[in-house]
Amino acid sequence: MALCESINKSRNVHCNTGFSGVQAVGFLPKINGGLTLTAGDVFEGTGMTGSVYKFFLKNDANTYSEEIAADENTGTVVYNGTLTLTLPVLDRETRDQVKLLAMGQSHVFIEMYDGKKLLMGAEFGASLTGGTIATGGARTDMSGYTLTLTSKERRPIVFVGATGSTIYNSAINLTGMITPQ
Repeated sequence: MALCESINKSRNVHCNTGFSGVQAVGFLPKINGGLTLTAGDVFEGTGMTGSVYKFFLKNDANTYSEEIAADENTGTVVYNGTLTLTLPVLDRETRDQVKLLAMGQSHVFIEMYDGKKLLMGAEFGASLTGGTIATGGARTDMSGYTLTLTSKERRPIVFVGATGSTIYNSAINLTGMITPQ
């Protein structure tokens, strides 16, 4: 009979020093077999090849959440991640990139305002599963893209370590960056 893991640490109350929000995301086309993680499920850059395409974000409508789906009957746990992004301003070049995102899978780096970096879809990738391309009726309504990316992983969200962050930053490709008008 296999020994099941169990909780092994207490947790104290945190000071009011937290700061939340997503300031940017980086898309790395999915690598077959996923990215390599350390024993503590941290990404330190091993196995990363290719360019990362960074989308800068500027509003409060960008969120990440993860649902834990545990099934006692089968003994399985799946972590379902959902990343919602808002990209203001309709433009043809962004439309073309959204189309490419919808056709493939990516490893998605989530850059937080507090300096942390998270990695969504480390093993199986994340897919663009929904969204809208729309313009509002009033002059002050949002005109642009709302995107929903989802992932199903065997591990919870992965934190990017110091070495992984350096490798990620060096892989960012800003050549030909889109500046919506």
